[in-house]
Amino acid sequence: KQRDDLEEVALDAVNRMRSQQNGMGLGEILLYVLLEQILEAPKVLSKIELNQARGQIHSRCDAIHLLTPDGQRTTSSIVFGTSSVIGNIGDAITAALDRVV
Repeated sequence: KQRDDLEEVALDAVNRMRSQQNGMGLGEILLYVLLEQILEAPKVLSKIELNQARGQIHSRCDAIHLLTPDGQRTTSSIVFGTSSVIGNIGDAITAALDRVV
């Protein structure tokens, strides 16, 4: 039963992403998986939190994460993430830099 519920939620999520014509939902999920799951960089602020603090923070990025390589270094990096699903890699990089820089 739990597997059926998980599949139903996953299919619902895919259908909702398909209904968004701009592809931002897929890009935001890919960004999350890369930063949180693969690089193990915990979220400091999400897009929603950045938008709620609109008067104090001006950012067009989708998330801000903290990256500590190997989890052992005493220094960390702030990662400004943005998501944009575009067919051409050059255009995608340009769009991402335009949003973060």
